[in-house]
Amino acid sequence: MVGGVTLDPRRPKPAIRVERTPARLLTGSLGRRLEETRPVTLGQTLAALSHALDVSEGQHHEHAIRSAVIGLRIGRQLGLPEAQLTDLYHAHLLKDLGASANSAQLYHLFGRDDARLRRALRRMDMERLRGGGTLMLSQLVGAVKGPWRLRYLLDLGLGRFDIVASLATTHAERGARLAAEMKLGAGVSEAIGTAAERFDGSGAPQGLSGDAIPLGGRILALSQAVTQHYADGAQAGALALARRHSGTWFDPDIVDAFEQPRVSGDLVDALRHDQVWHQLTQLEPLEQPFSVEDERLDRIATVLGNVIDAKSPWTRRHTTRVRELALGMLSQVDESGDMDARRRALSRGAALHDVGTLGVSNAVLDKSGTLDVAETEVIRRHTAYGEHILSWADAYSEVVPLAAGHHERLDGRGYHGSVPANLLPFDVRLLAVADQFEALTASRPHRDPFSSNEALAILAAEAGSGIDDEALEALERFLSTPAAGPLLAPAKFDPEELVVIA
Repeated sequence: MVGGVTLDPRRPKPAIRVERTPARLLTGSLGRRLEETRPVTLGQTLAALSHALDVSEGQHHEHAIRSAVIGLRIGRQLGLPEAQLTDLYHAHLLKDLGASANSAQLYHLFGRDDARLRRALRRMDMERLRGGGTLMLSQLVGAVKGPWRLRYLLDLGLGRFDIVASLATTHAERGARLAAEMKLGAGVSEAIGTAAERFDGSGAPQGLSGDAIPLGGRILALSQAVTQHYADGAQAGALALARRHSGTWFDPDIVDAFEQPRVSGDLVDALRHDQVWHQLTQLEPLEQPFSVEDERLDRIATVLGNVIDAKSPWTRRHTTRVRELALGMLSQVDESGDMDARRRALSRGAALHDVGTLGVSNAVLDKSGTLDVAETEVIRRHTAYGEHILSWADAYSEVVPLAAGHHERLDGRGYHGSVPANLLPFDVRLLAVADQFEALTASRPHRDPFSSNEALAILAAEAGSGIDDEALEALERFLSTPAAGPLLAPAKFDPEELVVIA
């Protein structure tokens, strides 16, 4: 398969959630109240959205929730209080918030599929990669296309550039910062930011050791390391890894807790796809349900929008601009229905509409030449992955049609559902226009940005067949207002300047 996508949109949803009404049809109300489904909590919402982070990191499906089951079992074995368990729970689900920023780093440094590089790194002994390893050198040799890559090749060979520590630092620091922006418990950012530290002080980003590493970070370090073995059905490998690195990578007390029969004894069965959600439900700390109006859902959507945009330097402001355009356009149409609910859904939907691109390789997203047929199909698949990811999250059920439908066309020739005009809600049509205008007026790997007038002319040629006339008129009216000024002249840029390698 081209592009390294790891999430199958056809995979069945977990049995623990079968009472949920599927959000497949685009004809559903965008303002549907959460109370019409079962009550949900913050943890359950983050668990659902963790699938996006799994694909961003190139992990197995349900990797984060498997890690959370292991981490919560360890936490309960250690007798942690509920508040600390809640932070631990959320940290496991959000541990890969910083992963998307590394995607551009890996592609621009090696010119290779970032998902495959991540998987190769996880299969290797990290100690053998420190100081520049043969895997990275072999990947880089065939990718050298300019003096800046040649410089990193030399630095890797001479041991002056530690690629593993660099990637871990970006992952940890960005993840911790994004978790803080969600305004979760202090222990969440703390754990995410220190999960790559090692008990003996040889980790990253700060080289902390022993008890200087927060307990949440020490638990997360072990749980995420052993989860890979359980995904492969190899409990012996997980136990061997924990024992081999007890006192070096991992806290011996946490390894001892992990080895207890009530923690690891039945994990092979407990972490199966048909069991893992049930296990998580049994272990999750007690949290109060919340409503669709909860502002935490807005913060989470905004942060995930930043995660999505960080996937590629070419999309560094895409989500922000699309949301501002879409909300500005909505202000120009006749008010109908519950406008507060429409604005809320459109704002969140704009932030999350491209969540499926987290599963697309940067070798496709950042390709400077014309995409071939297979690569085009990978790009088109991102709406199916976005719909699948968001359909797990009851709290965001109102935005599923927006993520699924923002590349549909009125004539039914869009993707991924080829949905005709009579089944496309107006706000889906509106978001489609905002998305296309932003893309046309932004730099892309194969072209410079179009001017606003050029972009409007391109869209006008599609009005009535590809895009909605009324939505286009709303865009034109909004662009004539002072509020649209900052959106009209995005600066050109050199993407290499945005990829911070060292």
